[in-house]
Amino acid sequence: MKIPKKVIIAGKEFTVEKDFKGRGGSYSSDKAHIYIGTKNHTKDEIDNTFLHEVIEAILSERMLRFKLPYIGDSNGDYLFNFNHLEFENWVRDLRLALKDCLK
Repeated sequence: MKIPKKVIIAGKEFTVEKDFKGRGGSYSSDKAHIYIGTKNHTKDEIDNTFLHEVIEAILSERMLRFKLPYIGDSNGDYLFNFNHLEFENWVRDLRLALKDCLK
């Protein structure tokens, strides 16, 4: 997959940063930024991280991600909840975000 430098998520343009020295991924709604660390990762792992962050950003921007009342700040502390209509909107957002990757 060719990871683009920018993606549109829920009508908002996000900058995508690939960092060859970092690992993992994250996104910031406030900064409209997606971070993809690529150090020691295979192409498949990088693609998975990119997709993970795009999908999480879509669900968060659509207010479909909820923080669970656990103590701590773990990645397992989020719940994603949506009905079928919201899922259809989510798929449209995903297609729009990935349009440059799907050519």
